[in-house]
Amino acid sequence: MTHNQKGAQGINQAVLPILRRCLALSKELNNPVAGIVGYCEFLLDTSESLTAGQRLSIEEIRDFAVKIQTTLEELAAEKAALAKKIDITALESTPPSGSTATD
Repeated sequence: MTHNQKGAQGINQAVLPILRRCLALSKELNNPVAGIVGYCEFLLDTSESLTAGQRLSIEEIRDFAVKIQTTLEELAAEKAALAKKIDITALESTPPSGSTATD
C-alpha cells in the first residue's frame, strides 16, 4: 500500500463516524420538522381567533421549519449521490467506533 493510499484510508476512517452521524441526523430530524410544519398549517387554517401577531409568529415558525426541511432534502440528495460512490448501507449498519452493535 502506498503512502497516499494509507493516508486516504486514514482519512476515510476519520470521516466515517461523522458521515454516519450526518446520515442518521437527516432521518431523525425529518419527522419532527414535518410535524412542526403540519401543526403550523393546522393552526393557521383552523384558528380564526388568532391575532395578527400570533398569525405572523406561526407563519415565521413554519417558514423556518420549511427551510430546515429544504436543508434535510439537500442532505438526502447528497446521501443518494454518495451512495452511488460507496456502500452506504455498510456505513448505516456499522456502529461508530468505540461502540458495539448492542449499544
